[in-house]
Amino acid sequence: METYTYSFKTETQEQHNTAEQNTPASTEYLDTPEAGKTTIEANAGTEIEGAKIVYDSTEPVAPHFGPIDEIPELNVSDTDAIGIPINLQPATVFENPVTIFIPCSGISDPSTLNIYYYNPSLGWLLASNESGWLVPDSRVNHPETTPPTIEIQVYHFSGAQA
Repeated sequence: METYTYSFKTETQEQHNTAEQNTPASTEYLDTPEAGKTTIEANAGTEIEGAKIVYDSTEPVAPHFGPIDEIPELNVSDTDAIGIPINLQPATVFENPVTIFIPCSGISDPSTLNIYYYNPSLGWLLASNESGWLVPDSRVNHPETTPPTIEIQVYHFSGAQA
């Protein structure tokens, strides 16, 4: 029999309260954009304004935005990060791919940007069709939105940034 080691990190009530204070406000929309889907959208004026999560309402664990200070800044050489990292929670694998919209404030053409995802063990990694995080060929650029966004589908959650 194979053995596995698990470790859990607990937080104090003070740490929990701080995390809640550092989580961007968002609004949940049921049956949006279609029946059976739920959309979570970062509220206007938050540091991740334009960010959205769209998921199947039947997911046993609902995704949400996490505290903005829990994911380190994108620090890949020769890369200029746009905005701040989006903390996508919980860190789990979903039954169905989840769609996320990454805001690209100050950029008119998001097609010129790469997407990175955060792995706590490895740091920031380029999200590609082969990465296992990104659903292959799911990227859609939205220069028409305010701010412009990049829509992608992912299998599991972590941090994301353009």
